[in-house]
Amino acid sequence: MNRLKTLSLRLSAIACALLLLATVVACDKDDDADMSNWEDRNQMYYHDAYNAAMACILSNDTTWSLLFKNNGETQPTNVVLVCTVKKGKGTDTPQSTDSVKVHIKGQLVPSTSHPDGYTFLTSYNETSAAAAHPLTFSADGKMANTTTPSVEGLGMVLQKMHVGDHCRVYLPYELGYGTAGCPSMDIPPYSTLTYDITLIEIIK
Repeated sequence: MNRLKTLSLRLSAIACALLLLATVVACDKDDDADMSNWEDRNQMYYHDAYNAAMACILSNDTTWSLLFKNNGETQPTNVVLVCTVKKGKGTDTPQSTDSVKVHIKGQLVPSTSHPDGYTFLTSYNETSAAAAHPLTFSADGKMANTTTPSVEGLGMVLQKMHVGDHCRVYLPYELGYGTAGCPSMDIPPYSTLTYDITLIEIIK
């Protein structure tokens, strides 16, 4: 029964992920050098993802959930979209003062030169899974041993995850690096962020 439940969860996640991909892939992919409409493209990408996620939720797909910045605030700009690809066996969630070890991949929206989205952060080794090394973050979304600012939306997600959880996450720029971007990671202002995250360990 547990195997069937796990299989059903994964198939549901794949189905809605494909729906989401089909919806957002239509987003304009102008050349990266032309940043004149970057904000509009990113907002369109996020809002299309939001609508696709809502369609999955309304169809009783439990793999998708919404995290709200403020209770009762339902504006999309204050909402993190979370797809649980796989549920872990952990029972605890990180507290705001904890740190976590994660496997993580962060990307920007698709573009002409990066059809799958520019990867600005990864703990994975594309050629060898054995060579992958988890990264450490504070539970509020700041990467350890760096000067990069914390990512509010990432912190919201990390504090809801259990060890072993694997989630696909979509952040509006307001819950990412905002209007300033993050030059040290080549992230422009107004960037929608997507993350693939697996929680490996909670560090008290």
